[in-house]
Amino acid sequence: MVDERWFHGCSACGKCCNSPPLASLPELLHHQARFIGCLSIRRMRRVRAGDRLPGARSADADDERAWRELASSLFLPGPLTGEHDFFLFTQAFGYASQPSCPALEPASGRCRIHDDNKPVTCSVVPLEATWPDELQGAILAARHAEADFVGADCISPTRTTLPLVTRRREVVSQEARTLLTRRRSDLISERRIWGDRVARLFGPELFARPERLRDIPEDGALTLSIVPVLATLAEVSARSHARIRDYISVQIELIERTLAEALARKNAADRADTATLRAFLNANRTLDGQLARGPLTSSPVSVEQARSIEQWLSLT
Repeated sequence: MVDERWFHGCSACGKCCNSPPLASLPELLHHQARFIGCLSIRRMRRVRAGDRLPGARSADADDERAWRELASSLFLPGPLTGEHDFFLFTQAFGYASQPSCPALEPASGRCRIHDDNKPVTCSVVPLEATWPDELQGAILAARHAEADFVGADCISPTRTTLPLVTRRREVVSQEARTLLTRRRSDLISERRIWGDRVARLFGPELFARPERLRDIPEDGALTLSIVPVLATLAEVSARSHARIRDYISVQIELIERTLAEALARKNAADRADTATLRAFLNANRTLDGQLARGPLTSSPVSVEQARSIEQWLSLT
């Protein structure tokens, strides 16, 4: 067996901060005045035995089993067909013409929120929590090529001055294992608290119409309004209802300001993203009006569950 090893050490160059982060709902709430929240669906090709992986080997039955086990806890439930799984998650929205994270300081290339609840996914990079530990070496092999392309020097199969992160199929860095576990725990909580309920709203539409599935780019994402997630959480309790209304109010102001900045740029490449953002603005305004009239429905959870969700949202 080839002794595949990958070394990684962050140099704080900011080159990987080239898009808004995949932030959890609590992280989006914390940074409500900085990140525009949205909902995304990603179509992910399953790892199967015999697939050629980045690096020096092909996937085997153990890799396929590891993918399947992790997918069962993270990805959409229901009748998934073909060669893909579907991943429902929240993230920050950004214009494609502005290829950097809204939290990145342009002059210094440093993160403005590094010490202020920076999204966990940012610390996990360049690893990928939606892939099992056994395949993190393949992730680093792929991202080594990307890093070379942008001129970063943080991933190497030979540079032993960097910390060793993976060896063969094992993540050997305790820090990396801890961050992967934390990010996966966040994703599992998201699915439990709002993901399965929101998935049921989309499920019949998606899986009954194959043409809709083709709209989701492979290993990309279909970007949607976050309003279904917010509506689900607003039903939990009076506290969550008030918190979601506060979030929507701040988001409306942020979206309006972001739209004004885009119009001032007069960049034709912004048109599609501007249309998407206007749709987000209208959806937020509509939900805010509905919530102003009171709860949408009676609480769908028990008192104990409501308290747990309030704690998750940092309301207690």
